[in-house]
Amino acid sequence: MATTDDLKHFGHNIKTLRNARSWTQDHLGEIADLNPKYLGEIERGERNPSLDVLWRLARALGVDAAELVGDELTKLDREEIMRRVFEELSRQSSEELRTWLRLARSRRQ
Repeated sequence: MATTDDLKHFGHNIKTLRNARSWTQDHLGEIADLNPKYLGEIERGERNPSLDVLWRLARALGVDAAELVGDELTKLDREEIMRRVFEELSRQSSEELRTWLRLARSRRQ
């Protein structure tokens, strides 16, 4: 079951993507076939939309549904993830690096 924080995060992602396109709630509502008032409630984290609504919003915004529900890392491409992993690893001690390597190897098996 989605928590209040999950719903707020989901709503924030929708609002951010909508604003990046300079769209109003009315415009997105029209494209996704949703009532703008309902869309506003979703953006504020007040509503728990159905899977159908999730798909309609994703299609209207031109993104994967995972991008609407995921965190920042979900949205990163492989190159950016590798850069961030390298940055994180560069701050680790030799022993911590060995632990990271053991963990990475165990995940592949």
